[in-house]
Amino acid sequence: MNIRRPWRAAVLAAFPLLAAAAPPSPPSSGQFLALSDVHFDPFADAAIVPRLIAAEADQWPAIFAASKPAPPVGAGSDTNYALLESTLRQAVSAGGRDGYDFVLVTGDLLRHDFETTFAKFGGGDPRKLRAFAAKTVAYVNRAIERRFRGAPLIEALGNNDNDCGDYQPRPGSPLLAAIARSLPALAADPQAARDFAAGGNYFVRHPKVANHRFLVLDSVYWSTRYKDACGTAGGDPGSAQLAWLEWQLFRARLAGETLSLVMHIPPGFNPYESTAAKPAPFWVDSYRDRFLALVAEHAPVLVAGYAGHTHMDDFRLVPAGSGASLPIRITPSVTPLFGNNPSFAVMRYARADARPLDYTAYALQGGAWRREYVFSQAYGYPAYSAANLAALSGALRTGGAARAPYARFYASGARSPVTDASAAVYACAQTEMLPAGFAACLERD
Repeated sequence: MNIRRPWRAAVLAAFPLLAAAAPPSPPSSGQFLALSDVHFDPFADAAIVPRLIAAEADQWPAIFAASKPAPPVGAGSDTNYALLESTLRQAVSAGGRDGYDFVLVTGDLLRHDFETTFAKFGGGDPRKLRAFAAKTVAYVNRAIERRFRGAPLIEALGNNDNDCGDYQPRPGSPLLAAIARSLPALAADPQAARDFAAGGNYFVRHPKVANHRFLVLDSVYWSTRYKDACGTAGGDPGSAQLAWLEWQLFRARLAGETLSLVMHIPPGFNPYESTAAKPAPFWVDSYRDRFLALVAEHAPVLVAGYAGHTHMDDFRLVPAGSGASLPIRITPSVTPLFGNNPSFAVMRYARADARPLDYTAYALQGGAWRREYVFSQAYGYPAYSAANLAALSGALRTGGAARAPYARFYASGARSPVTDASAAVYACAQTEMLPAGFAACLERD
């Protein structure tokens, strides 16, 4: 299937600088800032690490500001101070006069290999590690809050956001309680703070949409790579997470509320590691199946989903019964570790029901930030919706006109793994949640 794009979309695709001005937001809509996979590296300047370890988080801005200036890091590195500041300054500018109704962060605030890197500076004391991890998260959160005063921060945890190791979060860890204290949305809601301290989940009201809440999940417990390496409670935290999710979905239906799901690791398959014969699932099969059943059962209350983790610009469509789907927007990363360009997105949504309408992606390319693309303009669809995403995915599979821009945008303008040979794998990963469906999708193409 080929996309029939309006002449305006075709012109803007050929001459992207003409799309420099984002479309104005009508009064019935608002906008929010979407960040993911910041992976802030407090060790980037080794000379100041001892001072950071000794200081409180509120003293860190002065320490960084007085350190030896360094440019934003490029491919192969996690986010340094200069890149974080550059990203937040550009995000302020991108918000324009309207600003943001809230800021959504879909996980992984800490750099990769945080624990082993800290050991080089602070030794192997787990209490010191926990304190430094908590201060790093608090510093990033406060940096965001200072830039976007008045905009609530809604934040999920990622697989690196713990004090044990990658994919090794601990239910009830003291770090969870410490992180909760750096999130005003949790400080203002005792029940949300207790839920977060227990397992990294919470449930908070939307700041602008009546009867709508964010249901924030720690989906790392469902990952095929999760390990309870430092846990002491035992049990099955993945199942406990699903039980909590089921209760919140049921409670929302009883209260007449709608929900947006926020998580780090999305459901489905990792296209970078998948083939038709051997798809690579993000989640354990049993958890995936229970999640899919819950989405189908409670589809009327679910409006949208948001995730990160892949570091790339993408989406997933989760079956929601009767041929419908729940769209999950995958926000690209700030860190350029995997060869992508640093990126963030400004999402426009309907204030009547919180449904996403469109988004503008920004990327740091060649040392300068640019407005990379607007979804509706780049692909020629009137809005970001499940139906339009399904059509876009179909066009990617069959070699439509959208394939080239999608490949370019996937890594935020950097070298893309999406090629004519691999495009079908990426497209099928967008719509298929089960191995049989994934294989059948690839066979059709």
